[in-house]
Amino acid sequence: MRTGSKSAQCAEQAPAEAALAEAYSLCRQRRVRLTDLRRRLLGILLEQPRRPLGAYPLMRRLEALSGRHATAASVYRALEFLQRHDLAIRVESRNAYLACPNPGRPFTGVLFICDLCGVSVSEENPAVMRRLDQTSGSLGFSIRRQVVELQGVCARCSAID
Repeated sequence: MRTGSKSAQCAEQAPAEAALAEAYSLCRQRRVRLTDLRRRLLGILLEQPRRPLGAYPLMRRLEALSGRHATAASVYRALEFLQRHDLAIRVESRNAYLACPNPGRPFTGVLFICDLCGVSVSEENPAVMRRLDQTSGSLGFSIRRQVVELQGVCARCSAID
């Protein structure tokens, strides 16, 4: 018997449903379509907000949920759309994806990635970003894309060691 699992599941679904509604609204404002495939992929990412998922695990999860075959090309196109509209971010070092912590706003934060359990925590730190901008400016460097990922061991895994 799984005591309390239904209430825990409902607590996790509420933010995911709110985030999906926000994504839908954002897409309507931008006059772009949040297709069924895009919505389902975003929903999967929202189910595990701290666990980056690669395209193929996302594809397998999508197929398990829908019972239909999904192609890698369609999944990658949908993920590109979600990134372009600031609904998902790519974890470069893992070739995986997370739901964007602030939908509709470009992610300008830092990702802390645990080497042991794979948990990723995003943190927006304006002071760090300002310093990067200052440094790039003093070097005459024009930033086109920013990726800051820090790898190490999270507090939970450190406590287990």
